Amino acid sequence: CLPAHAELPDGFVKEEVGLVEGDWMPTALQFLDSTTALLALRQGMIWVCDFSRRPMTTSNYMDLSSDLHFKGEKGLLSIVLDPDFARNNYFYAYYSPASSSRFR
Repeated sequence: CLPAHAELPDGFVKEEVGLVEGDWMPTALQFLDSTTALLALRQGMIWVCDFSRRPMTTSNYMDLSSDLHFKGEKGLLSIVLDPDFARNNYFYAYYSPASSSRFR
């Protein structure tokens, strides 16, 4: 953690990044390349974030909210890219399903 008076190294930019208005709870970020990432929200949304734009833009990629249980510490907890994602475009989501007490 940098002290409040520390200066950032050359090339680094301190920028506050806001998602959108509302009570969103990010749980995971998986970069697809140097400027694009998938962002998982505990409420069940997966967004594509484009960091090449200022301000950053987001778009809906997938909505799992009707498939999961979102209460307390439950919801969409994580996403991870398949090791062969560049070829198959698979990723995996870890979430609390609406229909069961088990995690998926």
